[in-house]
This record gives sequence, structure tokens and C-alpha cells, in this order.
Amino acid sequence: MPVPAGLSDAAVIIYLHGFASSARSTKATYFAERLRRHGLSFSCPDFNEPDFSTLTITRMLNQVTGEVEAANEASVTLMG
Repeated sequence: MPVPAGLSDAAVIIYLHGFASSARSTKATYFAERLRRHGLSFSCPDFNEPDFSTLTITRMLNQVTGEVEAANEASVTLMG
């Protein structure tokens, strides 16, 4: 998988999985393996945790905020 121009400058890639998906999906695993081969940090917060039945937009946004804050001053790219 070629890395698009400019993406190699991103220190952290955060993949936002779909509503009916998970952080362990085939697509998330595919991207994690390929991007790490290029030396990029990859993260995929599991929006289904702690329980899918309590899923809210606010909780998902809080999870993404936590991931971005954990990257400190590093460049972050969101993809989904």
C-alpha cells in the first residue's frame, strides 16, 4: 500500500471504525499492518467499549479526544 504524499509527515494515524464495525475489523487490521510497515503510529479506538448498547456520539468524541491528547504535540491524522 503506497503512502499518500504528506501522510508520512503524520506521527499518529487514528482510524475511526464504522458504526457496525469494531477496532478489530478486517479493515482496521489491514490499515494497522500496512501503516506500521511505513513506520507510522496507528491507533483505532474501540467505540463499542465498554458496551455497544450505551454508545453515544459524546462518548465517541471523548474517546477520539483522548487519543488526540495522548499523541501530545505529534501531528495527528484522522481517517475512517
